[in-house]
Amino acid sequence: MSGLVVRNVSKAFGAFEALTGVSIEISSGHLACLLGPSGCGKTTLLRIVAGLDEPSNGAVYLDGQKLSGVPAHRREFGMVFQSLALFPHLSVAENIAYPLAIRGASRKTRASRVREMLELVRLQGLGKRRIHQLSGGQRQRVAIARGLALKPRLFLLDEPLSALDAKLREHMQVELRQLQQRLGITTILVTHDQREAMTLADHVIVMDNGKALQSGPPLEIYRHPVNSFVAEFIGRTNLIPCRRRGDRLIVLGSEVHAGSVADQTTVGQQETVLSVRPEHVRLCAADKGVLTGAITFVRDLGSEIEVSIAVGDIEILSSMPASSFGGSGVGDRVGVAIEFSQCNLLSRDQR
Repeated sequence: MSGLVVRNVSKAFGAFEALTGVSIEISSGHLACLLGPSGCGKTTLLRIVAGLDEPSNGAVYLDGQKLSGVPAHRREFGMVFQSLALFPHLSVAENIAYPLAIRGASRKTRASRVREMLELVRLQGLGKRRIHQLSGGQRQRVAIARGLALKPRLFLLDEPLSALDAKLREHMQVELRQLQQRLGITTILVTHDQREAMTLADHVIVMDNGKALQSGPPLEIYRHPVNSFVAEFIGRTNLIPCRRRGDRLIVLGSEVHAGSVADQTTVGQQETVLSVRPEHVRLCAADKGVLTGAITFVRDLGSEIEVSIAVGDIEILSSMPASSFGGSGVGDRVGVAIEFSQCNLLSRDQR
């Protein structure tokens, strides 16, 4: 396969199993996100790919070449760390040229490549500045330029945008994605931000407890999560207790026909939940919905309205365009209509 292959990789630190049998494939030229909470094994996996750590078991391949035993400095990878790790005593140009210098590139080659990188990341004219004279976004670009200076075979990014404020972070996400597409370089990004993963990735690997739970295009994972953890982590969802009775579901005491629900449960599972995205919950007259409840909160986000409805002991979230909101308020009783064709039936203990 052309691209990166991680095959059955495990990593133990003493008695602690940081990774357990992780297998993933990333096509050449794609941007893949390792997505999961802190401590799930994302950075450990990235460090193994980079050659900074060795796996306890398993192997990593790039374009068919087995990387085991190849030291990090010979893998020809670029890497941007969460801390950026820029040298404050060096200028912007010297930071970018540093990996070329330690590999013995001539002064002329370094100067040419630095000019090319400064233009690529839109920092022309700033080569002589010191790092402390730059904004957060400019520092980010310097780190990216340094990581790309050697024309790496693989580009690795460990939560490089996490320290930026929300607006700048979103701007840099778009810039990074456009740059990666323009260069066509295979890239792996570690993040705990599902919005960032949805924005950037061709391919998402959702991780938890050292395991790769689901891997695929971001929209496929969003629409068809394999378990309740993935459903909650890659977006907001309502997890509603239910049980199946033939081709029907008992949802909070109401029996509904739900033959079109995507069933992700395993044989023999008893306790199940219905995963319903807020955009697939509609409000209607109290006697018209499959469920009935009272509005507990309304949040106006300008273009979108979010409404929380209490149905028994369960809080159900609905989101809709502001133009379609009927103006109901807190305390009003409403019906809850669900687009079952867009829902997923999941096992509670499938995680």
